[in-house]
Amino acid sequence: MGYQQEEAGNVWLRAKADLRYDTTFKFAKVKIANISGALKQHRFTMDNISGNLLYGANKILRIDTLKGTIGRSDFDLNLRLYAGKDTVMRKKTNYLYFSSRFLDVDQLTGYSFASMSEPAPAKAATVGKNPMLWHIARHSTFLKCLFLCLK
Repeated sequence: MGYQQEEAGNVWLRAKADLRYDTTFKFAKVKIANISGALKQHRFTMDNISGNLLYGANKILRIDTLKGTIGRSDFDLNLRLYAGKDTVMRKKTNYLYFSSRFLDVDQLTGYSFASMSEPAPAKAATVGKNPMLWHIARHSTFLKCLFLCLK
């Protein structure tokens, strides 16, 4: 299930936006103080999302300390993304820093592996010969996805 048809309820948004034009676009600056709410289809909440976004005429998107919690996951994101054509500038500018104390990928992606069958025995001999690794592989949703993708 994707996020295209998602609906949110009890949404709180507090932000300040500064758009500058002087006959042409100069920059857009958004300071997000708080975004909170509940997603209906994915059944989890967004809490205390805050950070700063800046996009200027120099075609650099800057996201500074965008942080908060989504469901059981927390995040802290910093990004620079050059949207221009200069390849030298792109190599110098582009970066992504992402950190999290806990990231529940299964919850965020909304995938359910309940209807999928047991994964076929792995091609790697170490899993097939080691009963403990096979037990972990059978009961891990993430590893099931890996096994099914690598088949």
